[in-house]
This record gives sequence, structure tokens and C-alpha cells, in this order.
Amino acid sequence: MRQSLLVFVCRVWGGGGGSGSGVCGAWGGGSSPPSSPALTTIKHQLKRNPKRTANQATLLAKVASKRDQRAMKALGLVPLRSDEDRTEQVWERYQALQEVLRTGHLHGGATRRTSEKRAVEIGLGHLAQVAGYTDEVRLTWAMERHRLRRLRNGRAEATAHGVTVSVEIDGDAKAAVSVRRGEKQLRSLPAKVRASESVASVLELRAALRRSGVRVRQTLERMMVDANPLSCADIAEMWEHP
Repeated sequence: MRQSLLVFVCRVWGGGGGSGSGVCGAWGGGSSPPSSPALTTIKHQLKRNPKRTANQATLLAKVASKRDQRAMKALGLVPLRSDEDRTEQVWERYQALQEVLRTGHLHGGATRRTSEKRAVEIGLGHLAQVAGYTDEVRLTWAMERHRLRRLRNGRAEATAHGVTVSVEIDGDAKAAVSVRRGEKQLRSLPAKVRASESVASVLELRAALRRSGVRVRQTLERMMVDANPLSCADIAEMWEHP
């Protein structure tokens, strides 16, 4: 990821663009996030009668159980609660929307997957505005960085039936799995260990980290293709990704 970022920086730096086109251009450099009619409407509704507006928990339930596309779009519009951790609130919504994309092939054909993808994109766009990010790309970078920070010392592990399974980010910036019985390294994971709930959660974390790397890389590559400039703050944040 850092190698791709360096290539992008060199391309933007050497592009010779006009005002705001350099590495530390004004685009994405802390300006206020754009507004939208839908966002303005929901804010007015909340001020008039907050009890009538669906809250985060209700929308999350509709997204998870019914795959309600209106709930997907509206999930990002609900203002963040001031009495709870803002990052965790954004993270919970972001995770729910990404899970829709991940499991789309299990719930319908190509047409439905396309409409759900569009609903998720709208929801993420709204969420980026409410959370104070310039766009969906910056939201994705921040949330995937948050995923990495949730790892304790860069690794997670679980033990079942005397076998310890651990996941960590290796030197190639990939989520690597280690299986040990005491000090002995095992070549494969026994079936009864794999069936353990704690081990299954660690293995799911590995899959999530791999998907995370793909998402971040794709957003950066898309910016390279579109020749979108990065601010110094963007580069500093991207540098924290493996």
C-alpha cells in the first residue's frame, strides 16, 4: 500500500497542475464537507420531532434482518449521539453497510446486488458527511485504519483444545495465520479447533483484514486513475495503512 501511495504522490507532484493540484492541494485539506438536500431535510426533521425519526439501532436492525435498502440509505443520515463514542458509532454503521456488500451473493441475483450496492454507496456517502469526512474515500480509509487499531499489538489470537491460532500483519502487509500447539508449529488447523467459536472469530478477522486491504488499495488506485490530488493530511493517514 505504501508503495502505491508513493507512486501516486510522485504522479501528482510531477503533474504540474494549477492551483490546488499539488500534493498539499486544498482539495481534501480540511474544508467543510458538502451538504445535500436529503441531509438538510433529515436534520430539520430531527429538530422538529426527534422521536419520530428512526434511530441508529432501528435502522441497523432493518439492514441486518431485512436488507432494507431505504434503511441502508438512511443509516448514514442519523446524527451521531454526543453521549457515545463517535468513532464507534460510525464504525458500527460502516461495518453494517460493508456486510451487505460481502453477503450480497447469498441474497439474490445480479439485479438485486446492483441495487444494494448503489444503496450502500449512498449510505456511505451520507455517513461520510455526517461524520465530517470529505467523501466516502476518506471515510473508508479512516474506518479501515480503525480496524487495524483494534488489534492488540498488531495481532489477535485464540486457544482451543491446546492449540493457539493467531493472526497478525506480516512484513508483506498481509494477514498471516499461525497455528501452534505449545512451541510446535502445526501445518494445518484441526477440525475440532476450527469449530471453536473463539478460533472462528480469529479466522473471520483474517478474512476481514484481507478484504480491508483490497478496499483501501482499490480506493487509492481509483484516485490515481482519476488524478485526484491528496492533501498532506491524506498522505499521513494513508501511511498508517500497511
